[in-house]
Amino acid sequence: MIARRHVEILSLLALVLIVVGLGFLFSGQHLDQSFISYRCARNLASGQGFAYNPGEPVLTGSISPLYVFLLSLFTRFTPDIPLTGNLIGVVSIGIGVVALYFAVLPTGKWTALLVSALFAVFPLLWLTLGLEIALWMALALLATMAYLFDWPVVAAVFLALATLIRPEIGALAAILIADAIATGRRFEILPIGLYTGIVILGLLMLPGLPGVGSGPILTDVFAPNVWAGLAAVGKASFTLSPLWIVLPILAIPGLVRLPVLRRREDRWPLVLAGWAALHLITLALFRTAVYSWHFAPLIPALATLVGLGANWLVGLIKEKGIRAVVIGVYALLLVGAATDSLLRLTLAPPTGDIPWQAMQPTLVDEESAQAGFWLLENTSPDTIIATSELGTLGYISERPILDPEGRLQPDLAEAYRRGDTRWWINAYIPEVIVLHESQAADLVDAQSNPWLAGLYAEQACFGETDPLVIYTRTASPPPLTEHLLGMVGYPNGLILNTIAVDYPLSPLEGGRTGRMRLEWLLNESFDEPQYVSIAIRGRNEALAALNGQWVDFQNWPQRRLITTFHTIDLVPEPMPGVYDLSIGIGPDPEALTWQVIGQGKVPFPESVFVGAMSGVRADFGDLTLMGYRLSSTPEEGLQVLLMWEANRPPQADYRIYVQVRSAGLVAAQTAAEPHDGAYPTSIWETGEKVTDTYQLDTAALEPASYEVYVGLLDPDGTPLLTTGGQDAVFVGTITLTEPTGQ
Repeated sequence: MIARRHVEILSLLALVLIVVGLGFLFSGQHLDQSFISYRCARNLASGQGFAYNPGEPVLTGSISPLYVFLLSLFTRFTPDIPLTGNLIGVVSIGIGVVALYFAVLPTGKWTALLVSALFAVFPLLWLTLGLEIALWMALALLATMAYLFDWPVVAAVFLALATLIRPEIGALAAILIADAIATGRRFEILPIGLYTGIVILGLLMLPGLPGVGSGPILTDVFAPNVWAGLAAVGKASFTLSPLWIVLPILAIPGLVRLPVLRRREDRWPLVLAGWAALHLITLALFRTAVYSWHFAPLIPALATLVGLGANWLVGLIKEKGIRAVVIGVYALLLVGAATDSLLRLTLAPPTGDIPWQAMQPTLVDEESAQAGFWLLENTSPDTIIATSELGTLGYISERPILDPEGRLQPDLAEAYRRGDTRWWINAYIPEVIVLHESQAADLVDAQSNPWLAGLYAEQACFGETDPLVIYTRTASPPPLTEHLLGMVGYPNGLILNTIAVDYPLSPLEGGRTGRMRLEWLLNESFDEPQYVSIAIRGRNEALAALNGQWVDFQNWPQRRLITTFHTIDLVPEPMPGVYDLSIGIGPDPEALTWQVIGQGKVPFPESVFVGAMSGVRADFGDLTLMGYRLSSTPEEGLQVLLMWEANRPPQADYRIYVQVRSAGLVAAQTAAEPHDGAYPTSIWETGEKVTDTYQLDTAALEPASYEVYVGLLDPDGTPLLTTGGQDAVFVGTITLTEPTGQ
């Protein structure tokens, strides 16, 4: 008994030394992802709430609230949260090693040592140091050990805490319940009640739990699904060290042995292997992208199968000498694989396209740290920074962060999911943007997005390959003015509800780049992306603007108002006149369904009023005739230049008529809307002056003197009367003579 205790003590001491040694090797490693939790912990400790940005909802898709709570508690002892995170990880791995050792010990001390040592040195846990994964695994293994020792209350406490770290632990809970039923364990209400109570209390105190597939895709995505990820883990491990081939050699016999286990003390392989299998199935059912840390439950399961297989294979060898040699070979292979892998990870950081690099979550990089310090020194504390670098940069800068990928703001997350990658910058117009050069190319490029390019200027750049660039806003953009439409319908039940523009429609200003926001309501799904074109076209077919972009309505939620933003380039000098603002939609840019949704105008310049004009004042109510000029030649006929002024916004599109009379009879006449309908009176504003020229063919008239009259017609043809009761105003006399040579 004493000798056995000595072996156990020495084994535990050796395991602790292994963990401490590896903890020292990995002490300088920090993951960019872990700094998200560190920032939340700092905010919580300083009284700014359980959030990444104070006052905003917690990042439940990217952090573990219980882990953040523990980190915040340790800030009372040290302000170095990254160091605290790594220390919690190292201690948690040590606790998991000890828990696994005692869980396996009833099978044999050497098997327990092999299983727990393999767990201690497997690279995946050390690659995720700083995240909550090691703590989660420690609580899960403590719960498993307590269950195997028939300590249901203790097992319930640890299982509840593990649930508050990551809810995927439900797979282990299901396995423990199934095993309890299979082995005939006595049902106890206290552990179940205790587990439920702790979880409910934690949910009330903490802001939520990270979901298995919640939140948008993070930058550390490992594989598109669990099966691809499982293959990638195997490939990465064998790339780290070919000696890991010993694992399947020993694990396959262990897997074969699982069905024949009968003794109660041998249930640990079934529990751990069942947990890993159900965990993988759960991830597969969610059909979500996975990260390397999702495969952490496979580590104790794999170590279990290796220990079980090695124990069985060695037991088949009766000759002590041969058995010792086999054990030595296995030990050398495992030690060599672990040493080779861990040294590669600590002494040769991943560079270039190395297969095992995929298993390594993104490490802290110098560029993000430098950008964070630049922001800390050169911006005010309330400056909003738009960046997808939530980890190191967000932690160091201590500034409010706007995340284009939607991990912080729910509305940005929805825009990111529906593929509108420019929505965030148009909706928020942040003061500072920090993006990699490849990310910013489509946003602030002068050709693809001149509006944004004119609004932001590069201030700093960090790195060489795809550098991190800091852009600052150089001016405040004009506000958007909303225009209600009243539901304009398009194919597939698509409805345009409102528009908003940052430039006036009346008068239209030429030579500028503007911005437009469209608000849509989708009632049916689309099978393909649609081209949305915006045109500002005059009644005389003059084009003031024509822009378009593809919009993918396929991922849009139905029966909800969604906005899109568009850039409008107005021509330098649009011709005076009325312009229709139209939106066209369709799968083919050359065949769109167009709808007129608004009107704008370009007024006539004041310079047209300069020149000799006869004064006259005839008030027709909405409009007043202010002056005229007549000219007549045999070649060109009669030209009548009229100047009008709007007394108030006209209520209709009036026609202006000019009559040539002789002895009270109409000899020639013409009637038309101003500028042949290109500038109707209904869009005139109070005080606006408009001139227009009317030409009459007088070639068929007899030589004589004629009187010229001017009047207004309602749309139905009824003449408008002046305030003096006249239906037409006399503006002058012309004399027609015989053409020369007749």
